[in-house]
Amino acid sequence: MARKQLLGMTGAVAALGLFVLPTHAALLNPDADSFVDRGSGTSNFGSAQFMRVKNDSGTFVRKAYVRYDLSGLAFDHTTDLDAASLSMTFYDGNAGNGGTTIDWTFQVYGLNDGDAGEGWGEGTINWNNAPQNDTSNGNGVLAGATSLGTFNFVGRTQVVDFTGTGGTAVRDFVAASSSDDLVTFIVVRDTPQPDAGNSYIHYLGTKENAGQPNVTLNLTQVPEPSTLALLGLGGLLIAHRRR
Repeated sequence: MARKQLLGMTGAVAALGLFVLPTHAALLNPDADSFVDRGSGTSNFGSAQFMRVKNDSGTFVRKAYVRYDLSGLAFDHTTDLDAASLSMTFYDGNAGNGGTTIDWTFQVYGLNDGDAGEGWGEGTINWNNAPQNDTSNGNGVLAGATSLGTFNFVGRTQVVDFTGTGGTAVRDFVAASSSDDLVTFIVVRDTPQPDAGNSYIHYLGTKENAGQPNVTLNLTQVPEPSTLALLGLGGLLIAHRRR
């Protein structure tokens, strides 16, 4: 009897497996990435192999802009997105002094869906025209961008998997992008340069840099109901095997 039950459940699982809709995971490279520099208000750095991020009270402020095109996803990001994170690898660009013992705090903003600047050009963006850039502020943005949260680390290098406030802010931001398939993140450093001995500029790789990871957007689809049902039957099958 137990053997018949086991065979019956195995057949049910196999049959159901024919109707399983696969879940998808996507790792997106930037559609465009660049940084803007207050000290060079009209200069464009879209072809640079790095993005510089720095905050101070003078002219040497840099903010990073990274955009992704969601149009090629195999699922609807507005309804079927389960999780999302922004993966950033900060590497040592040997720019500036010190910085090795400072606990630096960074903030990530999302450019609000439908903002007129979502189509910014990698080859034309600069400090003066960057969408929602607060040109008077070393780490601020204007009302058309929303803070997704902060993170911090000590020193010059770190790998950060950023999900945002509550672990869901990045996911919610991406899911809210319904007017088009473009999402832009703005990375700033909240901690200002404390002194000339700690004037370090943090570096992020761009899509033009073959030697360093660029900033990637990692997305995971919500499991389909049929997949969840299969997992449930799989659990029952394991329980019967144990018995």
